[in-house]
Amino acid sequence: MIAAKQQPIALPANSHVFHMLGIQVTNRDLAHLHKHLPSDDQLHGAVIVCEYVKHWRKAMTSAVNRDNAQSLGRYAANRWLTMGGHNSIS
Repeated sequence: MIAAKQQPIALPANSHVFHMLGIQVTNRDLAHLHKHLPSDDQLHGAVIVCEYVKHWRKAMTSAVNRDNAQSLGRYAANRWLTMGGHNSIS
């Protein structure tokens, strides 16, 4: 029997889903996130997206003022991806 090819993770076409979570992602953020998602394991990809949001939101809580909370969150989540934090998730 031939295994069906899995479709890549379908990220939201726009930022509305993330916005509902309090995350103001840009198209650049979405592209960066998508670059780090596995194309052959949707469950693992979903876990990475959840961790990305978790890092973003955790950094936002440490913001001294509300104006820079999104910037801190963006930096933390994207740095986590860039530094390979997503590779330690199994």
